[in-house]
Amino acid sequence: MRLDCTIGVDLGGTKVTAGLVSAGEVLARERRLLPVGAEDPPILAQIESCIAVIVTAAAGFRMEVGAIGVGIPAVADGAPGQASTRDCPTLPLLERCDLARAIERRFSRSVAVGNDANCFALGEALAGAGRGHRDLVGLTLGTGIGCGLVLDGKIHAGSRASAGEIWNLPMPGGGILEDTLSGAGVARQAGAASALKAAEAARGGDARAREAWRQYGWTLALAIGWIERLVDPELFVLGGSIAAAADVFLPGLNEQAPGRPVLISKLGEDAALIGAASLIQV
Repeated sequence: MRLDCTIGVDLGGTKVTAGLVSAGEVLARERRLLPVGAEDPPILAQIESCIAVIVTAAAGFRMEVGAIGVGIPAVADGAPGQASTRDCPTLPLLERCDLARAIERRFSRSVAVGNDANCFALGEALAGAGRGHRDLVGLTLGTGIGCGLVLDGKIHAGSRASAGEIWNLPMPGGGILEDTLSGAGVARQAGAASALKAAEAARGGDARAREAWRQYGWTLALAIGWIERLVDPELFVLGGSIAAAADVFLPGLNEQAPGRPVLISKLGEDAALIGAASLIQV
């Protein structure tokens, strides 16, 4: 068997996806919904079951899994392999469980844990829109805003693993950045049931929805401007569910003339899997 594959895991508040990754490509995927409101053991069991399917898939490719990387919606600042749950109230499993150690015990492989936005940025740097660039910033736009930094080809997590945690930056008019740069925020401004409905309304010519997305683009440009001056990356890559509405918010963003290219993810959901699978290497 070849020993040239790893498993990447993308853990969210409601689902877990695992992928078999080799040479920057996802060869197999498995997704499970996490039981809402369940105690930790069933959630951990779903995560492990998802990984087990991919271990079996690796055998079908005549590969043996060398390591496992897990992207989590939290700051990974605990003991080695253990996550902190500050800023992650929707997944209390991370507060009570050393996830890396539990997975290591179950599968007898080395396990690395990292922030999911960092995994997204790393995946895009290695195999996506940022391929060939050493410095980039990945922004995940969806329920909220995540920010991952790849500098000199490596994740920059910071001294407390909090680099890129911009979601709660205070805004001049009150509130925080995520009030606007979230699906709920833009839906509220557009008077729509969801960000998807807000995008559909804007494409249909609804004036309120179009203005909401224009404001979204302006605010995103403001955040990009802050990061650009502090980090000076080569480019920005946008991902997450709201990236699909780029056609309605990029005009507002481009009005502010960002100084670096702003690209849309080429890998979609695979970016986080590829980045997580590469944590053990970087």
